[in-house]
Amino acid sequence: ALYAIVRLTKKGGLYAKLLGSDDGLLTSGEVYEEYEKVCHLLQIRPRSARWFKEYLSDLETLGFITLTLSGKGVKGHTTFIKLGVELEHVLQFFKKWEHV
Repeated sequence: ALYAIVRLTKKGGLYAKLLGSDDGLLTSGEVYEEYEKVCHLLQIRPRSARWFKEYLSDLETLGFITLTLSGKGVKGHTTFIKLGVELEHVLQFFKKWEHV
């Protein structure tokens, strides 16, 4: 899950592209889709969206990310995700997976 967040932060998420923003905010939906892609690349079965939310909660507790609930919109609520640590520090941690 953290690797998916890092990959999206690195290339810029949909939310940032639509709004022309560089604040690093990602939506939980786009991060889950990226998580599924990463799992496929690593040949592991992704967990359900429900379990994924648990992973996000754990990552927030550990200080790796911050979660912010949006106000109710046209499609309901979403969760915005932002790295809580410097991107470069996390990239060093995942350096062994740079080929992914």
